[in-house]
Amino acid sequence: KKTVKETSYSGVAVATIIKSLSEKTAALETHSADMVLRKKLVNSIVLMNADCNYEMPAEILSNTYDLLNLRIQKDEGYLPV
Repeated sequence: KKTVKETSYSGVAVATIIKSLSEKTAALETHSADMVLRKKLVNSIVLMNADCNYEMPAEILSNTYDLLNLRIQKDEGYLPV
């Protein structure tokens, strides 16, 4: 019969692990949303090139500006991402 050795963690260690995991999850969610937005943006650009009457949806435009602002902040070192 095998016995599994249990490791006890302090409350601070557990809190640190949870914080780290939640930050990683948030970063993954941001990356996923980023990818979806990029696909929508590319599709809209393709449609604009194919049809001169096509207008890019406001949702995509505003999200693109948000994305660019985040990218600039990240590049300038203001975001811990």
